[in-house]
Amino acid sequence: PLPSAMEGDFALQVGQSLFHAGRMSTYASGLTTLLDKEVVLIHPDDAEQLGIEEDESVEISGMVKAESLQIRVRYSKKLRRGTLFFPEHFDLSIKNLLPLTIDPTTQVAYGDRGHVTLSKVSVIA
Repeated sequence: PLPSAMEGDFALQVGQSLFHAGRMSTYASGLTTLLDKEVVLIHPDDAEQLGIEEDESVEISGMVKAESLQIRVRYSKKLRRGTLFFPEHFDLSIKNLLPLTIDPTTQVAYGDRGHVTLSKVSVIA
């Protein structure tokens, strides 16, 4: 885990979900009962440290790019602490937060991982 996860700094990975196979699968009613909309997955211990409840909205900000977005949180003990996961089958605007990197071996660009800051969204009553 990142030592700074207590302050909201996380490694973010965008990848495939077990429940979906491509963007078209989001139209399958059976699959949407398992994962119906975009969420970011977080280890429950990290969420507890930050005071974040499951299904609560959080703000994720890029560390390289000055953009941010709000998204719901879902817990997953399958993740390592200090790591967030976003299923790529939904809106990919989250990739705007990540740097575009060139693989040194293949020279292929990828932008599916990077470091972000996560913070609880304040609700004003």
